[in-house]
Amino acid sequence: MGTVKIDKKTITTWKYHLQDEIDAAFLYRQLAKLISNEKRKKVYLQLADVEDKHVTAWKDLLKG
Repeated sequence: MGTVKIDKKTITTWKYHLQDEIDAAFLYRQLAKLISNEKRKKVYLQLADVEDKHVTAWKDLLKG
């Protein structure tokens, strides 16, 4: 199969989604720092880990 060329608008949209995932992971970690309940803190940290996986997926996609 040949290489698919992605237009600039699509790349810009993908970069927006990448930044959104980065921001979400940061936010979840900041919220976890403020939570004293260990069960809730764990949930926020798990959410941050999920967002990190999304970040990796977007970066891999953008690498082409």
